[in-house]
Amino acid sequence: MPVPESLVVSKKSEVSAAVLKVGGRAVLKAVIPGLLHKSDAGGVSLDISEDSAPEVFDRLIAIANGGEASVLVERFVPKGIEVLVGITPSPLGRVLTIGVGGVLTEVINDTALRLLPVSSEDVNAMIDETRLVKLFAGVRGAKAADRAAFVELVLRITDATAGWDEGFELDINPVTVLSNGAWVLDSAYVAANK
Repeated sequence: MPVPESLVVSKKSEVSAAVLKVGGRAVLKAVIPGLLHKSDAGGVSLDISEDSAPEVFDRLIAIANGGEASVLVERFVPKGIEVLVGITPSPLGRVLTIGVGGVLTEVINDTALRLLPVSSEDVNAMIDETRLVKLFAGVRGAKAADRAAFVELVLRITDATAGWDEGFELDINPVTVLSNGAWVLDSAYVAANK
C-alpha cells in the first residue's frame, strides 16, 4: 500500500532527526494504546519542521497523561481529497464503504456501500454515488484527483484483506488522493471477537 515513510520515536531527543529522515516536513501523531481517533484528542500535528518537532513531541506525549506513548513521525503529504475506505462485517458478508473522509466523515456522512468482492466498475460507481465525484473532478480551480489511482488502491485493499479472518473491521481514514497518486495516511484495525 502506498504509505508515507515513517518512524516511531519514544524520546524527545530523537524527533528532530526523524523529521529530517522522512524529508524535512512531517506529520506527528500520538501513538497511545486505545486511542483510535487521534485528531479528536489533539493527537495529530501537520507540516512540522525539525525546529518545532521537540515542542510538538512534548504536547503529543502529554495526551497520554503519564501512560504509555510514543510519536509517529510521518513524511508530510500535501493536502488532497480525503477519502474514507472501510471494510466491516455483516450477516451477508463483508461490506466495503467509501466516502468523504478525514475530519468531515461524520459531519458530511456521505458514503456508498457494496458487498465484497468488488470490481473497478463497482468502485467507480460508488464514487459517482457520493460527493467524491465532484471533488475528484476538481473544485474551484483545483486539479482533478487521480481517480484511477484511488480505484486501484481500493482494489488492492480488498484483495489484501480477502483472506483475513471473518469479523474484523478496517477503517482507513484518510486516504489522500492527489492529482498524481493516492496515499494511505491513517488506519485502524479491530480484530474479530472470538
